[in-house]
This record gives sequence, structure tokens and C-alpha cells, in this order.
Amino acid sequence: MTQPTLTPSRQQLVRRLTPSRWWQNSPTPHKIPTIWPLSVLRRHPERSEGPLYFAFVLLLGTATALAQITPPSTPYVNRNLIVLDPAHGGQDNGPTLNGQPEKNITLALSNALRTALTTRGFTVVSTRDADLPATTPLLTTDQRAGTANHLRPVACIVLHATTSGSGIHLITSSLTPSTEPYESSTTIPWDTAQTLYLSQSLHLANDLGLALLRVKIPVLLIRTALPPLDNLTCPAVAIEIAPLIASGQKNIPVTDASYQQRLADTIAAALLNWRDLTHPSPKPVTAPTAGVTP
Repeated sequence: MTQPTLTPSRQQLVRRLTPSRWWQNSPTPHKIPTIWPLSVLRRHPERSEGPLYFAFVLLLGTATALAQITPPSTPYVNRNLIVLDPAHGGQDNGPTLNGQPEKNITLALSNALRTALTTRGFTVVSTRDADLPATTPLLTTDQRAGTANHLRPVACIVLHATTSGSGIHLITSSLTPSTEPYESSTTIPWDTAQTLYLSQSLHLANDLGLALLRVKIPVLLIRTALPPLDNLTCPAVAIEIAPLIASGQKNIPVTDASYQQRLADTIAAALLNWRDLTHPSPKPVTAPTAGVTP
């Protein structure tokens, strides 16, 4: 697979969002931090020009890192297939958010995203399409990862919800991306299976973040160990929806259906653009003309 490149729109964003003041105030000059703690921004508001600016800086940092990563070859994937993994379910309610268990919120968001993806031509498989009966054994993160790995999707999206922060948290694995070429005979360790695909996951998270910012939804990029991300053998991003908090406006909770739909439409469109950029359609094979030796 060729090295992902920044589209002209991203190059324009990079040029436009490099104010000298940020570099002067940075605690680590000439190095873009992966995450700038919110506590630092609260103590030093001059280091931030608002939540969108903060998120753009994080996306810029990811774009810079991507330019230095050469993704290895990877095995066949179904470019038309997306796997959705709404967190929790059945006996596992997750925390209660705005009066609802997290399992219901992630399922509602998954259903909205499934519809948005299907209308754009994707085939969608979900690790759960409805809430599981209370008597059903828990669906483990290993089982969720196993489902996705067996199907070889172009991407897997893990869905979570929280009442902390504002907007969307885009989470990728904290493992180190692999630069080793893919060998079909090589056994891939379960706990570090994501390393072969991590550069693509970072690229996907960057594209999703830019798309969300264009529709005025704040974004925070996070890299951490979050099951089942480390075990997935495909590009994978966890999307955690938080309340939408805007100055001078009423806060929008994670349970708001219109907010979830706006998010689903934006993510689906961004996934389509990312897929077409990184996994373009195969060129049709032209049949040789009769009497002409190929």
C-alpha cells in the first residue's frame, strides 16, 4: 500500500494553523505533544485559542507523525465492509449517563451509523444488533476482536459514551506501529496484533477528526490501551461520544437523537472518503481485443 498523503485541504489546514505563539508557549519547544492535558489549559488559558484550536493542534500533530510512517503491506481486506462494536450489552450495562445505561447509548449510535454507512454503499456487521438478554454470557472484548478479525473489514469502529469532556474522543492504540513487511506465514501475537495496522488507524482517526471539526464538533485525539483495539487486525478507532458543550448555548447530552444522527452522518461520510483514498477501487480489467496479442 502506498504512503498516505495529505490532501490539499489538509495541507491548507497545516499551513493555516501554525501560529508562532503556540510554539513559544509550548513546554517542549519544536515538538507537538500527543495530548495536552486539559489541566494545563485551565491553568494557562493563553496556551489555547478555544477547544477547536486545541483539537486542530492535536490533529496537526497526528498528520505530522503520519508523514513519517511508512505503512507495511497488509493482507486482503474487504473494502466495502465495516464492523461496528457498540460497547457493553446484556449484563454489562456500563455507567449510567443522563439516566440511560451506556449500553443503550452505544447501541443507538451504532444503529444510526449502520444506516448512514449502508446508504453510502457499505456492508455493516455489528457485534450486537440489539441488547443481549440478561441470561446471555458477557460478550468479551476478545470475542468482539475475533469477530472483526475473521471478517477482514476495511475498518472497525468501537463505540463508547461518556459525560466527561465535550464533543468526540477519538481513541487509537498506544502500541508502536510496525514497519515490518507483512508475511502470510508469520504468526501475529494477539496482544499486539494492531501494530501492523496502526499507521492506518492513525490516518483514519485524523480524517475522522477533521471531518467532525468541519461540522463544529470538538475533537480530542487519545492514544491508550483500550480493549479490543490492540487485538484487531484491521484499521481500528474507538469513538467516544461526550456531551456537546458550546459557550452561551444549552448543552446537548449524549442521549440526544439529533446529535447522534449528526455524528453518524459525519463519520460515515469521512469513512467513505478515507476508504476511497487508502483502498481505491480496483481498476476494471479490459478484455483483449480479438485478434490482438496482449
